[in-house]
Formats: sequence, C-alpha cells, structure tokens
Amino acid sequence: MPPPIAELTARAQTLTSAGDLTGARDLLAPALEPADADPQHADPDLARAAALHARILIALGDPHAARTWAGFAHAAEDRLHGPHDERTLAAAATHAAVLSRVGNHGRAAQIYHDLVLELTARDGRESPRVLAAEADLATAEHAAGQCTAARSRLAEAW
Repeated sequence: MPPPIAELTARAQTLTSAGDLTGARDLLAPALEPADADPQHADPDLARAAALHARILIALGDPHAARTWAGFAHAAEDRLHGPHDERTLAAAATHAAVLSRVGNHGRAAQIYHDLVLELTARDGRESPRVLAAEADLATAEHAAGQCTAARSRLAEAW
C-alpha cells in the first residue's frame, strides 16, 4: 500500500527545500496520476499536493504540465477554504503565473485582478504582495493586448 498523499507531499516538500525538484516531481507525479481530477472531490491533502506539484513543474520549466495541477489546486482550495484563505490566494497566484507562461494571458489577467483585490483588502494598497500582484497583472494585461491599462497600472503602482 502506498503512503498517504500527505506523507508524500511532506517528503516532496523536503526534497524541494533541499533543491531536488526532479526528485520531488518524481515522488508526487505517480501519486497524483490516479487522483480524481475533479476539484469538487478533492480533500485538503490532495489540494496541497496538487499545488506543490504545480509549483515544482513550473520551476522545472514545464508550464504545460503545471497547468492542469495549478487549475485543480486553485479550484480545490477555493472550494475547501474560500476565496479569502491564504492557501487559495497562493494557489491563485500559481494558477495565474502558469496561465501567463502558457499564453493564456486574458485568463491570467482575470485571476491576477481578483488576487489584487483580495490582497489589497487583506494587506493594504501599498503592501509588497499587492505591488507584486499589480506588476504581474500589468504584465498579463500587456501580453493580452491591454497595453494602455497595463501602462496605467504600472505607473500607479510605481
């Protein structure tokens, strides 16, 4: 019987912290393959594993593989914890970054926009997290062809 997903996630996190992203990916990938791909059925352990796997895949330069797991984790964390929870916000940031890297700039901008609103309500307009999310949003807007909005957003953040 394979170890529970929470144990594998903890081991993968240890490998990631040690810089062994390939080892962490290789540990998590087989455990996630048979997982139910519906985030409506995900438990917290599976959502956490999917979020970590997405971050590992994006760090390894495989945004297309990360896309499925980032979207899964974002939807699962939102369902499990609500839109204001830190886990959901982290999953949203990963999801938006992955979407930007695969060229889905419009959807990335939508997620970044929602993230900016949540972080602003939580941290205040001038917080480093808000300013970083604003810059990411501007980058996605620019790539989506919303150049004027992107320039205005960067000027305001500056």
